[in-house]
Amino acid sequence: MVTGFEVDGFWWAIFFSIVLSLVTSILSGFDKKENTKRRDR
Repeated sequence: MVTGFEVDGFWWAIFFSIVLSLVTSILSGFDKKENTKRRDR
């Protein structure tokens, strides 16, 4: 894994994994919209 990286609790790890998943999904959605616009040209 990453040297020196620690999570202070199970629930913090769950919380940040959910946040990371949401951010990734949102950014992925923006990327798909941009790719669709590029193909239409």
